[in-house]
Amino acid sequence: MNLTDEQEKQLKLNEVDDLVFGAISGIAGKIVEFPFDTVKVRLQTSSKGTFNGTFDCIVKTYKNEGIFGFYKGLSSPLVGSMIENGILFSGFSYAQHLIKKITKKSEDEPLSMAQYTLAGGIAGTGAAMLLTPVELVKCKLQVQDVEALYQQAKSSATSNIATNTTHNVSKIYYKGPIHVIYNTIKNHGIRGMYRGHLGTLIREVGGGAAWFGVYELACNYMMKSSHIKNKDDLPPWKLAISGALAGVAYNSTSFPVDMIKSRMQTEKFIISSTGKKIGQKLGKGFIATATDIYKSGGIRAFYKGCGITIARSVPSSGIIFVTYELLKRNFGRHEYV
Repeated sequence: MNLTDEQEKQLKLNEVDDLVFGAISGIAGKIVEFPFDTVKVRLQTSSKGTFNGTFDCIVKTYKNEGIFGFYKGLSSPLVGSMIENGILFSGFSYAQHLIKKITKKSEDEPLSMAQYTLAGGIAGTGAAMLLTPVELVKCKLQVQDVEALYQQAKSSATSNIATNTTHNVSKIYYKGPIHVIYNTIKNHGIRGMYRGHLGTLIREVGGGAAWFGVYELACNYMMKSSHIKNKDDLPPWKLAISGALAGVAYNSTSFPVDMIKSRMQTEKFIISSTGKKIGQKLGKGFIATATDIYKSGGIRAFYKGCGITIARSVPSSGIIFVTYELLKRNFGRHEYV
């Protein structure tokens, strides 16, 4: 179906709305989920024996670093979450329009669940390019204290020679996101910022399909069970439940890939307190990293930290979708003129 010039203009304005409302929703969701994410990344990347499960990681993080330890590296992913969710929601809207255009559906005609899922995967493709460098910075900042403690414990258990060099080896502190970016580009070039990109791409395409697909499926069920024809008439708590289910679906399907990505992104140079490079972990590819993880603990090793990730996704994803839908209801433009 061909649109008039006014309708095309309105669709472009709607995409701007989706970008802005998605960005605001991303801020709300990230603030809620970030402490859970810190625990997840530390469980995924820590050496064997560092933590005895999720609760032990929470206790040790709080004891050693206080409440702010759970928010280390927040600034980069907060900005990333704004852009990510803005791109996801605007991309999802654009993908729906594209699918309707190809299938010759009118703009007010709903898509099938399979088409919503496809639109979600398309939206995830665009988000992956941005997320890889953002998550690399986040992961490095989240795990550096754990690595320092591990190196210190390892050194203290060896000879006096090793003990004398502990202060130089264990200090692998980044001062902040800019420091991470500077050192990564200096040592590895621009390509270093995209380490783990394949994992991010697979996660975002599959996860985006599951996230939006399950959300639309849940909303559709809520509407049918309540005899409601328009999503705008669903109460916020039903939107929250739909969003929470979408979050569980996203993380359940994409977690093993996320584990591989996190391992790849936290391999880095070990730097002394003077800034001199004293050692290097050689980066492995996606398949090699996956093989190492499997050898270390079988299939279960790919789900290390999955429990807390699912737990964080329930409130976070619920808040994201509720915030987005309410903003669109109250401040969005009409879809058609």
